[in-house]
Amino acid sequence: MKTSALIPCYNGSRHIKRVIEHLLVQTHPIDEIIVVDDCSTDDTVAIIKTLPVQLVQSERNQGPAVARNTAAQHSTGDILIFIDSDAYATADMNEKIIAAYENHSQDLLVGGVGGRGIEARVETIFDEWRALHGAQNFGSYIKTDVPYLFGLCCSYPRSVFEKVGGFDPFYRINAGEDLEIGLRIRQQGYHLIYDPEICVEHQHQDSHASLLRVQYNWTYWSYISMVRRGLPAWRNTLGPYWRFIRYAFADLLIRRRPDLVKLDCEIFDEKRRAITDAREKIRTMPKP
Repeated sequence: MKTSALIPCYNGSRHIKRVIEHLLVQTHPIDEIIVVDDCSTDDTVAIIKTLPVQLVQSERNQGPAVARNTAAQHSTGDILIFIDSDAYATADMNEKIIAAYENHSQDLLVGGVGGRGIEARVETIFDEWRALHGAQNFGSYIKTDVPYLFGLCCSYPRSVFEKVGGFDPFYRINAGEDLEIGLRIRQQGYHLIYDPEICVEHQHQDSHASLLRVQYNWTYWSYISMVRRGLPAWRNTLGPYWRFIRYAFADLLIRRRPDLVKLDCEIFDEKRRAITDAREKIRTMPKP
């Protein structure tokens, strides 16, 4: 199977060179690497031009969903692998993605294969909270029917990706778009495979404000994704309550970290606000 690594990028100068370098030294070579620059204002484009990859420059900023679709349109691979511009792939990522398709396609209708993000930069309490409670993974075991694949490291057969119409341009930020395409693929009868041995090292770092914003956005757009696909949103409504209880219990009684519990409370408030705001948005939103 021919694989294409596709990277949406906006102001990614801090990490894009290393992201590409990790893709260039895969144990099973990737057939093509395509970066779509979404109108960066830093020196991202100049950096990309020094590397042996295909660069596509957007005429205006439209968000990661459109950038991923643009990369797919310029690609030729049978398997489309999407990597975020702050995710360093392990050397065997491509090899293990191909193996997952080969191993599972005999028994399942495979609509995608994804891996996990390892939080590589844990320097503040906000990074620590993300690594403990917001890491992008479904655990330590292979799962053959996860609800979606994490956008920082996911792949889809070209045939499936084109069948469902790619990522929905409605989602302008990194929130909700990976869940939404996963819902559409599964509604077509496909399985999404999660393999924890497929790894990328996530280089993201958070401040207090950015952590609250990310958790708000994830909750807000996940709720909207569920409702737009005609699915009951009760899990998204009850989820923050259950996670708050679980996180606060572990942080207070097991880790003995009242500072983390304080952060748990702040994030819980943001998630409740996100659900309220999403409900208001849904009332005026046209159906997809």
